[in-house]
This record gives sequence, C-alpha cells and structure tokens, in this order.
Amino acid sequence: MPQLAEPAAAAPRAAPLEGRVATNAAYNFWWLVAHHVLLRVGWIFKTESIVIPAFLSFIGGGPALLGWLPMLQRFGLSVPPLLYARQLTVMSKKKWSVVRTTAGMAAPFALLAAVWLSGVWQGADGVRGWVPYAFLAVYAVFFVVTGMNQLGEHSLSAKLVPIDLRGRLFAAGVMIGSPIAIAGALWALGDWLENPDVGFGWIFLTVATVFALAAVAAAMLREAPLRIVEHPTGVLKKFHAAAESIGASPDRKRLALLALLCSANFMLFPHYQAMGRDKFGLAFTSLAHWVALQNASTALFGIIAGPLADRLGNRAALRFAVFGLMLGPMLAVVLSMLPVEYGKDWFWVVFTALGFTPVTVRFLINYALEVATGADEARYVSAIGMCQALPVMIGSPIVGVLVGVVGVTPVMFVGWLVLLAAGLQTFRMGEPRHAAHLEAPPTVLVQ
Repeated sequence: MPQLAEPAAAAPRAAPLEGRVATNAAYNFWWLVAHHVLLRVGWIFKTESIVIPAFLSFIGGGPALLGWLPMLQRFGLSVPPLLYARQLTVMSKKKWSVVRTTAGMAAPFALLAAVWLSGVWQGADGVRGWVPYAFLAVYAVFFVVTGMNQLGEHSLSAKLVPIDLRGRLFAAGVMIGSPIAIAGALWALGDWLENPDVGFGWIFLTVATVFALAAVAAAMLREAPLRIVEHPTGVLKKFHAAAESIGASPDRKRLALLALLCSANFMLFPHYQAMGRDKFGLAFTSLAHWVALQNASTALFGIIAGPLADRLGNRAALRFAVFGLMLGPMLAVVLSMLPVEYGKDWFWVVFTALGFTPVTVRFLINYALEVATGADEARYVSAIGMCQALPVMIGSPIVGVLVGVVGVTPVMFVGWLVLLAAGLQTFRMGEPRHAAHLEAPPTVLVQ
C-alpha cells in the first residue's frame, strides 16, 4: 500500500477562501478556475454529444461507426488512468502531469487542423476512405491523454483545494467559462459549419490553441512537493488493486454501481444529433445552437450543484444531477412520438438536459475523492472511471448497431430506464462528509 512520507494533517473546514491554509490558497483556486475555463472554452468546439458525432457523420461514419465514439472515449478515460495511477501518486508535484497532458490534448487537434486545412482528406469522389478510421485513431489518442489529464487534475485539486471548496471551484469554472464558451460558439461555430470543408479545420485549430493556453494556466500553480512511496506493480495487479479499492467500504461499492448505471448516458450521446438531423431534418448549422444550449444548461446546473455540494454534501449534488440526466432520453422519446413539425420545434430541449452530464461526472469524482484516503485517491478515481467505461466499451458498438436496426426511439427508452435506476441508487448512498469515522485526506500547506 502507498505511504505518505510525511504525516497527514487534518483537513480544514469551511472558512472564507482568503483565510484558508495560506496566502497561495486563493491564488491556486483562481488559477485552477482559469484552467477549467480554458478547457471549457476549448471543449465546446468539440462537444462529444454534438460536434464530434456530426463531424464523423460528415466524413462518412454511419450509426455503427458512431457507436465507436463512446467506446474509445470511455476506454481512454478509464484504462490509461488506471495504469498511470501509481506514477501519478508518487509524483511529488502533480501540476507537471496536468501541464504535460493538457498540452498533449492540444496536439491531436493541431494534427486534425493541419490535415483538414491542407485538403489531403479530399479525393476525386469526396472524402477519402481512410479518413473516418484515421480520425477515430486520433480521437482515441486524444482520450488516452485526456484520461491521464483528468486523473492528474482531480488529484491536484484534492491536494490544493479543501473538500468544501471543490463544489465552488466547479461552479466558478462554469459560471465564468460557459458564457465565454457560448459566446465563442455562437460567434464562430455557426459560420464555420456553414462551410464544413474549411470550417472544421478552424474548429480543430481553435481547440488546439485554447487547450495549449490551459496548459500554461496549470503551469502557474504553486504546489509544494509531497512525497508518497508506492512500490511498482504489474498490470494485472493494478486492476486487482482497483477492484480492492472499490470494495474498501459500502459507499465505495454503491458509487461504483452508480457509475456503471450512469454509463448508459454516454452510449446515447452520438445519436442525439443524428436523431435531430435525420428524423426531424434539422440543418447542420443547428449544431451551434445546440452546443450553446447544452453549455448554458451546464452552467446553470453547475451553479446550483456546486453550492449544493458544499452545503449539503456531494450526495445531494449527485442526486440532483443524475435525476436530471434522465430527462435527455425521456424527452427524446416523447418528441419522437409527436408530429415532425412539433418535434422539430422542440428538439432543442433535449440538449438542455444533456447539460447535466458534466455536472454528474464532476460530482461522481468529488464523491470518490471524499470516500477515498489521500494515498488511495488516484487508484479509486481511476477505478470509478473503469466502472463508467466497461459497459460503454462493450455496449456502445452494440447500441450503434441497434439504432441502425430498430431505430433510435426504443434504444433511448431503454437508456431512460437505466438512468432511472441510477437515480434510485443515489438513495442507497451515504453522505461521507457527515460520517464521524471519515478519515481526512492529507492537506498540503502551500508555501
């Protein structure tokens, strides 16, 4: 088991930010906010539920290939972090992991921008046959790096930000980042999508540039070194250790089951935009408005969930977010049963509900960080990522095929039932912040 080289200090309790720990606490809080804001601005131009599936459809990907998107995403966000957890744990300054991987997230999109703007993807008869598969390969690399980045960011936040400020960190990121991201999307995304032969290149270049700036923001953090000793283990032992970390307490097991159930949401992601364009005949340029709506709703829900978590605990925020997730497939099913003219006019509300997704993911991790001990944080967080990923890696290609065979509406209905079970699961979970036996994770005093 990993051991701290220094004794752990007790975690501080609620107090004004400026009075916390040391003068650098506020400094780090706002640089983390800047990092999150820049990531949010970059992410809106590559939204997984809208822009990326639309791009794959544009270059020739049907429902089956669309089904690979969630699988590659969840694989990258789960398996690489699990293998990386030990290396991150023993890293004395975790900010450099965040800096390197954030810059690494920019690289695939810089490559995509170069390929698209150069025109090498075009053949005499349209898009060259290798392009969809090359894109999926680059997309997979991006999420391998992103998985390690998110694990590093979660561990760094746990080290620098007290438990009862993490909700406000998320809320500040969405309150500031979402308006900027939405304004950027409304200003540029629609025009670029009107001319996708060139526009996708500018979209990818924007993502690469903003992610690079996010890496610079992470480099500005002030982090005291903390040495943790953990002996190397084999790959199979890493998976075994992750399973053991899940079984360490009842609430850890219940959170793992919740993560498994919430994975249904990711399997449905690529099919919402296809449903809007194929079933209701909505224009390609509608994507910009859907992106803006989804991010605006994320900001609104984040503003509610962040203070809710700080005041009542992460369980309350999770319950709010998971029940909100159910609205996405439920609304899609209802709209699919209405006459086309009504469904077309109201389809935008589906993307409003999808704004609960980032909120749910954030508070799954925040809950995980609260029930895990300091030295076990990275392992347990990566284990929760595996719980979200395994059903997606197995089921997402199947969902893509089923959408092509039976249609999107029955698949959405089944997804809604699974998310309903996820919402009910939150009533079986405890609130760790109120548990007297909870061990406080080590808090680092930044000099």
